[in-house]
Amino acid sequence: MAISRRVRPKSRQNQWWQAVNTKRQPPWRASGEGEAIKVSIRRRAAAGHVLVSRAAIARLSPGMNPMAALNQSPGINFQSADALGSSTWGTQIYMHGFAQKDVGVTLDDMPLGEMTYRNYNGVNPTLAIAPENVAGIDVSQSAGAEEVAASNNLGGSLAYRSIDPAHKLGASLQQGFGSYSMCHTYTRIDSGDLNPTGTRFYVSYLRNDQQKWKGAGEQFSQQATAKLIQPIAQQSALSAYFNYYDMHSYEYQDLSPEVIQKLGYKVDNYYNGKASGYLAAVNASKGIYPKGFEKLSDPLDASYYDGPTNEHGFMGYLKSDLTLTDQLKWVTTAYGHADMQKTGWNSPYFASPNGSPLSEIVKEPSFRRFGILSKMSYDIARNHIGLGVWYENNAYQSSMWAYEQPNVVNGQIVGGLPNNLGHYGKPFAEIFNQNYNSNTFTAFVNDTYRPIQNLALHFGFKSILSTQRVGDGYLSSAYYGASSGGITSGESLTTAKAFLPHIGVDYRFLKNNEIFIDISENARTYMESGFKLSASPFAVTQAAYDLSRNSIRPEKDWTYAIGYRYSDRLMDASVYAYRTNYFNRLQQITSGSLLNPVSAVENVGGITMNGVDA
Repeated sequence: MAISRRVRPKSRQNQWWQAVNTKRQPPWRASGEGEAIKVSIRRRAAAGHVLVSRAAIARLSPGMNPMAALNQSPGINFQSADALGSSTWGTQIYMHGFAQKDVGVTLDDMPLGEMTYRNYNGVNPTLAIAPENVAGIDVSQSAGAEEVAASNNLGGSLAYRSIDPAHKLGASLQQGFGSYSMCHTYTRIDSGDLNPTGTRFYVSYLRNDQQKWKGAGEQFSQQATAKLIQPIAQQSALSAYFNYYDMHSYEYQDLSPEVIQKLGYKVDNYYNGKASGYLAAVNASKGIYPKGFEKLSDPLDASYYDGPTNEHGFMGYLKSDLTLTDQLKWVTTAYGHADMQKTGWNSPYFASPNGSPLSEIVKEPSFRRFGILSKMSYDIARNHIGLGVWYENNAYQSSMWAYEQPNVVNGQIVGGLPNNLGHYGKPFAEIFNQNYNSNTFTAFVNDTYRPIQNLALHFGFKSILSTQRVGDGYLSSAYYGASSGGITSGESLTTAKAFLPHIGVDYRFLKNNEIFIDISENARTYMESGFKLSASPFAVTQAAYDLSRNSIRPEKDWTYAIGYRYSDRLMDASVYAYRTNYFNRLQQITSGSLLNPVSAVENVGGITMNGVDA
């Protein structure tokens, strides 16, 4: 992107950012001066990057997940089970063959961790920032964004940017309504400039409330956010961001091909907010099923009483954005994040002590993490040089508990209906537990050289060093059986890759035409999760870990991409071809019962993926 301004034009590392938020004022304001700053911008992305603007997000329905705007980009697919795309269980994004667990995500440089359900080192971006507060997303389609603070980005990255507080005092209110009692409310108050230096802030509140479109149950979430900016001199600033989020949601029951074929798509959990729903679940546990379920090979596993998700947490950062000279910029961000979750299902396979054939099985992961990242950029001659480091410590606890559910006597529910959106009482059994602690360090160096104005040559590399430890393991023999053995405990694994290169070429020719090449190597740290819930080498029994420990290696890949892009005021067109070679692909291997399988995580070797989109 080429930028010309009437105030000290210069090359900036994040110039694209002004293109996706053209109404935003600069992060500084000279004392005593007005805001009459004129900016002329052409929207230019780096090779292999797609820029999602604030305008593209604003065209979505009120409250819609900003990732839905990515569906306009070839090779990127976002899916959601609910209309707003806010469910962390029922959303998925795929990017050129990579699932979301291999896509790095950041907000204002702060890492948001691996984008999975029951996140162990971050949070889904839909909870980290309200859609109305998103100013844009920088999408790296390949794995070559070495400056992104992520330890899982084998397949690209999403760099969210939040809006800045306005320079003028004001307030905004957005309201949306839809079917199934959907209600979206967003309000923000901007302080405007509080003094001649330009100190300003905003506070915002978001609330989403809707009923499931299939079955029954509430899906509720809310966020309270604040951001403050304190300009320093003319082109530097200190900023602070804080976000509190709270979500309580009944999820949709999973469907198998057999259920779809024999019963259709409308099958869901028994919950309906009434006694009849709970009684139906109790009857099913006794072999008395709804009409049609007798066609299934395993009718007991087709539906449960409910499947709630409860998550709340708070996160924030302090950032210094310093322009030391016309050529040298230094950005440092310190952040902290705490998250607590209760996600469960009503199980007919583990009875309650009070005589009920049901119990609520609840996974209760939580974590506390803090970190710091610092990067510098320097423009000299025709070079734009960058370097930076990132460190994070994460303490993650993964546990699962069993809670009593009401008994049914003479057709009556003793004690009334259970409320499993966060109201559990005291558990009667611990099912499993593991405590993780990880320390992750990355560093990068890169240089973008422009021998001529329309040709950019990029070279950089990333280094990663991460140690993950697990301890305090516990596994219930009453739940998993006496022969299950113990869970992995007292073990550690290290990911160490000193040189992960990235090479890029971006050539613009004629008018609005561009070709680019992107080549990169990347590696990720080991996944962490609850027992048998992912391809984490730790989330298995100690015996299974011992059998596979000598073959476990960090996953890595090489990605090669070449593309052509045409862009003008009326049309964007592109052709993108890519090849990815995986190494040390870790896969969960299971056998036995679907409900209590024998699981191991194995290194299945190399995989090659080829693709093209237009």
